Amino acid sequence: MERPNATPPVPEAVDSIDDLETARMALRWALERIHALEQLNGTLQEKLEAARQDPPTPLPAGQRQRYFDTMERYALMALAGKLDIEALVKRELEAADLRDSARFALERLRRDEASARLILEKLCEWEAAARAKLEQLHGRESDHARLREEHAQLEARLERERTERAKTETAFRERMVGESQAALAKADEILKGD
Repeated sequence: MERPNATPPVPEAVDSIDDLETARMALRWALERIHALEQLNGTLQEKLEAARQDPPTPLPAGQRQRYFDTMERYALMALAGKLDIEALVKRELEAADLRDSARFALERLRRDEASARLILEKLCEWEAAARAKLEQLHGRESDHARLREEHAQLEARLERERTERAKTETAFRERMVGESQAALAKADEILKGD
């Protein structure tokens, strides 16, 4: 397997260049290689400056011990010739990805927890407002019940008054009819007697 930054074979000696075309190719290769090395140097300088500005935080005692135990195990494997660098790098990359995923999931859980707390606070506020409104409605309902009772009493009183009035009107009519009939009978007697 060829490394991505592998250098192409260098001509053995400048003396082996016979013609102008080979010299141009060698010069182009040398310029590309110099440019690639300058870019790599620039990237490494940036990383070095960033590392100087942000020094690494020391590991806690438990993590430090695990780190040194792991390094010791790798050194023993390398000395025994049993260390597969490619598998090690692959495993470390997977572990880094898992750590990043776990960190991202933890951050998302913290955000979700904060959102859930805000929602819960809002729900508590709404519940308190709903209870206050319900108490207010219960107060109104008792007022409505009292008003309905008063209305029923007034309706009953009005009905009694209507009945009394109807009785009074009936008695008045009967009395008027009786008086009219008596007056007519008297008028008939007067007319017959003349």
